[in-house]
Formats: sequence, structure tokens, C-alpha cells
Amino acid sequence: MSSSLITIAFDDAAKAQQMVGELKKLQEEGLLKLEDSVIVNRDQEGKATYTTDHHVAGAGTGAAFGALWGLLLGSIFLMPVAGVALGAAAGAASGALGKVAVDESFKNSINDQMRPNSSAVILRVSNVDHPEKIAERLKGFGGTVLHTNLSAETEKQLQAVLEGK
Repeated sequence: MSSSLITIAFDDAAKAQQMVGELKKLQEEGLLKLEDSVIVNRDQEGKATYTTDHHVAGAGTGAAFGALWGLLLGSIFLMPVAGVALGAAAGAASGALGKVAVDESFKNSINDQMRPNSSAVILRVSNVDHPEKIAERLKGFGGTVLHTNLSAETEKQLQAVLEGK
């Protein structure tokens, strides 16, 4: 089954971490598979930091995904070379990913949402079973869906759930 990419921004610095925690519980219950997550936090001074949670086996694959996340986040926060270096840790895959283009509107929408003391989460999920149970757990969680590869209707439903509707 293919993965869904979802990016959600929060006005609260801790909310992205809380959402990842809840998604991990849902994964433990077998309701979805959280393939990867990146949490971006912007502190009081506006400095952005990120943490990743890789669920990829193998050092080479891990380096490739780390480089991809580093390039994506580095591009968003205007430091792509440092982003790739940090994300790739092993460094082997960063050269191949140096040509990955990140949509400007995507980068800008994330950067525009990231005010001081805010957070965002970028998720790759698959195997979503019982979406109604997941919606029940995430209802009213808050946040703004910035980007997904979900259908327009599913994206609207996700935003409504986050708003508690």
C-alpha cells in the first residue's frame, strides 16, 4: 500500500510532539503504520530545529531518507547543504539526492506557518485501518493541514477532524 504524506502546522510548540505520540499509540493498536515523522519546532527567537523518527531498516536506506528529510527541511529553512549533512549522518546518499526539487509553495507554506513558539509535523503513514477510530482520537487536536498527497475530500475531512468538527 502506498504512503500518505501529511504536513500539519501548530500554533503551540509542543503540539507536533503530542500528535506523534498519539500516532505511535494508534500504530501500537494496529490502526495505522507510522513510517516516518519529522517534527519541526521554532523557538522564541525564531530558530528552527527538527527531529526525525526513522522507521527504515538498513543503514543505506536510512541515510537516503535522512538526506531527503534534511534536504526538504533545509530547503524550507534556507540551509539545504547543512540540512542534507545533518539528515544523512552517514553522508553516502546525499549526493544522489542533491537534485531533488522541493515545491516552492510547499516550502513557503510551512515557513509562513512557523511563527516563534510553533511547531509542525511531516508524516508518512500507510495501512490506515478504521479511519473512524483514528478520527475519534484526533478530533479537536488542532493544527492546520498544510500539505498532503491525500484526495481533496480526505484532506478536508482531516482538517475538519483536527478542528473538532
